[in-house]
Amino acid sequence: MRILLNTLYVTTPEAYLSKDGLNVVISVKQKEIFRIPIHNIEQIVTFGYMGASPGLMKLCADSGVSLTFLSPQGRYISRSQGPTKGNVLLRKAQYKNSDEPNYSLHLCKLFISGKIQNYRNILRRFIRDNGEDISIVNAAEELQRCKKRVLNADSIDSIRGIEGEAATSYFGVFSHLLLNQILSLMAEIAVHQKMRLMPCSLLYILSSAMI
Repeated sequence: MRILLNTLYVTTPEAYLSKDGLNVVISVKQKEIFRIPIHNIEQIVTFGYMGASPGLMKLCADSGVSLTFLSPQGRYISRSQGPTKGNVLLRKAQYKNSDEPNYSLHLCKLFISGKIQNYRNILRRFIRDNGEDISIVNAAEELQRCKKRVLNADSIDSIRGIEGEAATSYFGVFSHLLLNQILSLMAEIAVHQKMRLMPCSLLYILSSAMI
């Protein structure tokens, strides 16, 4: 189990969720193995069929914490959430604007251009930290062009196409980012441990990650 971005992931299939006061309690075979205050999380995702107690479900609903049930393989089963709070007039305005083509296009431009800029920032950071790589430099330049095209697009369909091109450029050099880190790790291990003494399992993990 781990907490990631205020979400509690319960990955043990035999885990049962219950509550103790304002704490979420995780038990396996009636033995407590973990607990956390409900106010520290925003969502619980559990993989398994053991479920949760009604008391915990009410605690989650009262605390604004969603509870999602997935199968051990990750297939969606159900989701429990308490009442939604918010400004009714704001919600009406949001639904109304969602049907307005120009407004929707404007939002799409902002969302996708921001996404592409994040792609580019990662590549530029890599170049700054590791030196220039012609493939990554070219990809960063292409992402900049894609961002400009998105901001000048005249339809959501065009933005979808440009978004796909940007993703192709970014993920096309993604292996370069990983390969550099893996090679650095292997060099460090070689210095401190001597490569001939490295366990075969670690070598297998490193070589698999490079493929």
